[in-house]
Amino acid sequence: MASKNIAEQSAAQRIRSYLSIAIVPNGTAVLIAIILALLLLVLSSTTLAALPATVANIWLVSNMVPVQGGGITVGLLPMSPAILLMVAVARRIRRNVKETVSLRTLGGIVAVSLGLPLLLTLTAAAMLLDASQVFDVSPPNIFAAIARTFAVHLIAVIFGMGPRLWRALSKHVGVSPAWVDSAVHVLGFGARLLFLGLGAALISLALHYQAVAESLQPYNPRGIAAVVLLCVLYLPNVAVAGLAMLLGADFQIQDLSISLFDAQLPILPPVPWFAALPQSHAAWMPLLMAIPAAFIFRHAMSSLTSWKQLALNTATLVLAALLTTAFTGGALGYFGTVGPSLWLSALLIMAWYAGIGAVTVAVVSYISRETVVEPEIVEDVEPEETEVEVDPQEEEPVAEVLEGEVIESEQAPEEPEATQEEDEAEDVEKLEKDSEEQ
Repeated sequence: MASKNIAEQSAAQRIRSYLSIAIVPNGTAVLIAIILALLLLVLSSTTLAALPATVANIWLVSNMVPVQGGGITVGLLPMSPAILLMVAVARRIRRNVKETVSLRTLGGIVAVSLGLPLLLTLTAAAMLLDASQVFDVSPPNIFAAIARTFAVHLIAVIFGMGPRLWRALSKHVGVSPAWVDSAVHVLGFGARLLFLGLGAALISLALHYQAVAESLQPYNPRGIAAVVLLCVLYLPNVAVAGLAMLLGADFQIQDLSISLFDAQLPILPPVPWFAALPQSHAAWMPLLMAIPAAFIFRHAMSSLTSWKQLALNTATLVLAALLTTAFTGGALGYFGTVGPSLWLSALLIMAWYAGIGAVTVAVVSYISRETVVEPEIVEDVEPEETEVEVDPQEEEPVAEVLEGEVIESEQAPEEPEATQEEDEAEDVEKLEKDSEEQ
């Protein structure tokens, strides 16, 4: 088991093992950045002296850090590269913590998984600072670069640890693990809502096919292929923006807003996704908010059972909305800040989910109280004394199959089945035992 082997190693060996966990996914990302940079420089007939700066910018883009050049800041970055990087990091971490893991080992894995990317981001900023003396590039805002890189890899660590380890850690510190199941369930629901937003954007794209065709006219065949690839990379951004608009939020561009309630189209970039924005406003468009409301109502009816669960789910969704919306939009040169409104999107998801969920929980609680059956009053009747013969076979020990093993009890009470809580308790004991041994 990977974690046990790490725990048994010396300090120097443990550090090397920790570094290997972080180096593999991040090193692969750097290698891909080098290949892409070489390809871009060759296709654009640019000198290879610009290779370090190009690699640095690609690394920053993969960590959702805005890049600058020629006096223009581009913060509207595709989320797909960052998602792929997070998946790679999370899978590597999951592989090393899926078995027994000690607190020291876990701390080391988390430290290198967050520390190495920050070191690479600082290196990229230094490379851009050096290249700015020769090329028209600029280093990023160092605080924003550190914050965004940290956020991307923290998300990867959180998902990489997995629900079972989070339950064990919760029990280890004396916190109920119920929040873990609640978070996993509501995040799955949030992902389904994002598919709803993406579907709405694709339908709008098909309806505005003439505007899409016009947006592709300035490009030659090679340029059209590049634009289509770019649109694919922006699919997660489109899903978040589409969901935000379905909930009632506005999409901002050039200090103007486009929503289900109003449409003020400015000059748009020649990209098909912008052609999918509403060209004009119709009175029926606010009715589209009923679609996500119906999804939320169905989820609430099938999943919400208590006020505590509603509060946990709402907090999780709001936090996820803030993170995803912050990564979805950003500066786009002349067009200013482009993307869905950050705080309005978070407030609307909170209002829709908490409002519908509160009504659902209240109604379900009221109905459950009304359907309680009053116990029937029956006059006491003295039972007749009867003799009961005891079958000798009933006094024999009872055997029950428990996860493939036969367990015998001294008496005949029912043996409880193995549950998820027992597995989690065993994980907590392993955490404490490993910590004491080290």
